[in-house]
Amino acid sequence: MNLQNLPQELIYIICESLCLHCQIDTRTPASFLHIDSPGERGIRKTQLDLCLLCKSWGYIAQRVLHHSYGFPKRSDTGDVRFCRTIFEKPELGRFVKRIYLRQISQLDWDLDKDDDAWLLKSLDKFSDILNLPPKPFNFSKGAWSSFIIPLILLQIPTVEDLQIDTRNLDHLMQQMKNPSESNLHTFPQNIFKVTMSEGPHCQEIFPLRGPVDLSDTAGGGLLSNIQGFDILIIGNPTRQTINSPLQLDSVRTLHLIDVCLGREELQLLVSATGPLEVFKYMGGFTQEPNPATAQDICEVLTTKKDTLTEAAVLTHYKARHLTAARTLENVTWLRIATKSIWKRTESEPTLHDQALVDVFPPALSTIIFEADREDMEGLSAALTKYILSNCPDNPEDQILKSVQIHAHLGIPPEGHASIIQYASTLPHHDAQKKPAVRLRTIIYRKASMKNMLIQNLQREIIFLICESICPHCHKLYEDWPAVGRMSEIPSPPAAKEHRQTIFSLSFVCKRWGYIAQKVLHHHFGYFETHPRAEFLFCRTLSENPELGKHVKMARIRQISAYDWGLDEEWLAKSLNKFSGVLGFPEASSLPEISQRGEFIAHLILLQVPTLDKLSMQNGHLNNIMRKFRTLFVGEQCAIPRSITTLNVTPLKNNGIYAGGSLDLSKACIERFLSASPGIRDMFIFNPDPQSLRSRLSLSNLRTLTLYSNFSHFGREELRLLLSFTGPLEIFTYYGLYLNGVTLQDICELLISKKHSLKSLHLETSEKSQYFTAAKSLTNVSEMRFLFKGFWSPTKAEPILEEHALLDVYPPNLSTLWLEISETTILGVLDALAKYISSNFRDEPAEQKLRHVVIQVVTNVEREPSELPMAINKSAWEKIKKRCQSFLKHGRITMFVICRKTRRGRLVSDEVDFHQDVWPKI
Repeated sequence: MNLQNLPQELIYIICESLCLHCQIDTRTPASFLHIDSPGERGIRKTQLDLCLLCKSWGYIAQRVLHHSYGFPKRSDTGDVRFCRTIFEKPELGRFVKRIYLRQISQLDWDLDKDDDAWLLKSLDKFSDILNLPPKPFNFSKGAWSSFIIPLILLQIPTVEDLQIDTRNLDHLMQQMKNPSESNLHTFPQNIFKVTMSEGPHCQEIFPLRGPVDLSDTAGGGLLSNIQGFDILIIGNPTRQTINSPLQLDSVRTLHLIDVCLGREELQLLVSATGPLEVFKYMGGFTQEPNPATAQDICEVLTTKKDTLTEAAVLTHYKARHLTAARTLENVTWLRIATKSIWKRTESEPTLHDQALVDVFPPALSTIIFEADREDMEGLSAALTKYILSNCPDNPEDQILKSVQIHAHLGIPPEGHASIIQYASTLPHHDAQKKPAVRLRTIIYRKASMKNMLIQNLQREIIFLICESICPHCHKLYEDWPAVGRMSEIPSPPAAKEHRQTIFSLSFVCKRWGYIAQKVLHHHFGYFETHPRAEFLFCRTLSENPELGKHVKMARIRQISAYDWGLDEEWLAKSLNKFSGVLGFPEASSLPEISQRGEFIAHLILLQVPTLDKLSMQNGHLNNIMRKFRTLFVGEQCAIPRSITTLNVTPLKNNGIYAGGSLDLSKACIERFLSASPGIRDMFIFNPDPQSLRSRLSLSNLRTLTLYSNFSHFGREELRLLLSFTGPLEIFTYYGLYLNGVTLQDICELLISKKHSLKSLHLETSEKSQYFTAAKSLTNVSEMRFLFKGFWSPTKAEPILEEHALLDVYPPNLSTLWLEISETTILGVLDALAKYISSNFRDEPAEQKLRHVVIQVVTNVEREPSELPMAINKSAWEKIKKRCQSFLKHGRITMFVICRKTRRGRLVSDEVDFHQDVWPKI
């Protein structure tokens, strides 16, 4: 099944399994899940990556991504961009389910003049609801920003979880007309849960700051505009602003957190609610008189006793007597602070053992006591007596099933141990009937049906999803660090982000993790820059050989210095396992511990049987191959025979390739090629011409890249090397710094490959007296070469003869790339224009040459915007003028590039670019 063709329902399930909104059940406020910022950012990043898979995935993933906004953090400018997005794409606003908003009072940021049309249209659309100035709108700098949050609220009609920061809440309400004026519902009407606090609310143990203004012009006005919500969470409401009943008829769950209310204000809040089912009072400290006690709270709740089933009474203020709690006859879950019942004093160091009997609701199945450590000893007798009083002889009559004691600050004293001891002696008939006494509560989140579905996806589909993100499967090689670099380097953005996405998917569940881990091991060595990476990777392969079968690409280094121990058991076992093929200093035993690290690279190579692409530094490959005693055990090859691509490159120091040659003899590369003869693409640097003594197994080779900048690899050595290859299709040659072969030499040697050769890239500065062999390469369609190898201006010949380039190049070229020095470009204009024009044909189908690239190389080391452009612009205008006919069916690209920095600037149009413009090879 193609990943793009997955059913939409299945794509929704996958995306929603990573959605923060879908992971959190906002309808069960008693169990909040705290997700830290890095975790949230990682999940959102994974969703963004899924948006880029393809159009069908992007369409759905973008919608799911908009389920939640404002978490883990928000910004004023982010709110502006979000407001614009949902205005320009209203359907995205209808997918917002969970949002955190904070009113923007004054944003010191001007919209671009060409960028304010959406804002004016938004304001005009909702002018019946907003308190706008007269038209035409002419806002001073930043004044428009106060309407951003109201505009967002008006464009998220199906939001369920609304969290409003109470700072500047009165300012927010000032931007809205009264409902009676607008005759419209101002806010979304599908809201299920409202949170009003100073900052986003994640978990109840993280107190909500305040204060919250509940007057009609602030929080009270906000709540009156919202209808039908079930859950209300308020952080520290201000007592003075609660002077009239609020419109809370639909509220079934009320949380007052970090609160310091009096009985009268609490009565106003509770009486305004409908048939309340869940109530939580998380008290704070106050200097104001008459704060509510546990008795006050329970007395207020008696008006809701017919429906109330859960209550939390956590107040710091002690009541003289607690008698009202037992009247809450339907409450089955209660959380209460012991300090609201009793505090240890010199006159009463111990609570009477009967003090808690017949105090709490009679239908309780769970009770949670919050107690300070220093009070535990004094509470032990009373708590034990209460627990015993709820253990009848008949197990079917036992109502109380769980007692949890949360002891704060440190390890409980001996008194707490006595409670556990007493509980263990309680009469019980089986483990299920024994009261549970625990020091702390762990809240588990139930797996949703969507998570169950995601876990049961077919393995083939999970592989498709992971491989669609994998850098190896995406062929993001161009983003990866240059082969051979050892220093710490930043990982490339695209490949790194894809890799991080697979990491995130590996945590979805065990089933996904099993598959994602295999996909993660498709490649090694492209992101791992520390030498210890090879050591850890080798250990992973040794302990889990199955993963080695999934490695497709590897960049392996031989480690020469170690700062960790090499005496681990797994390493000794691995060396012993492959002792038959490894050439240890003493053949009869394992090498000394200090020498074992030299065989890490060998062990990796021996445990990746399906490896497809191998990258290695030339010096490392020489050393590694010499430490193999043999590559065969009987007829079985020890190293991978599946390798199709071999990159042998140098160590690169500060952008300059260091010396060191590649050994082509039986001791090294010849031996390797004999064991792995299926190589189709090979990149070799500085081959040692003296080591080319016998035939290499290159009959399957189709692409060859040869760097011989630091070796005397002459015509005869090149002829011999090419004779070993099969029907070569792509050939690249670099030989700039030493006397090497000429363009004519190379093309003459390639005539034997003319039936298969399609692409040619030649960089040699060695001039030939004539250049006639290229036209014999009749199937070459792409050619790139250094013009210096053909012609350079001299005093005797400052300008190339106009007809010099005619009948020189392969006759079937479709793309020609010329690298020309800035001192040469003016001298070749006439000849170049003549050649380009000669390839014009009236019929588009008959014109073979379609693209000419002119790369002007300069030694000026400046920013791209400061590169010399005047002369090159003049040259471009001349070429364009003389090649008008060619441009009807073809294209000419001209740019100037710095020789050292490889950064350049286009000349053939007005668009600048600031990247490496070398084609990837």
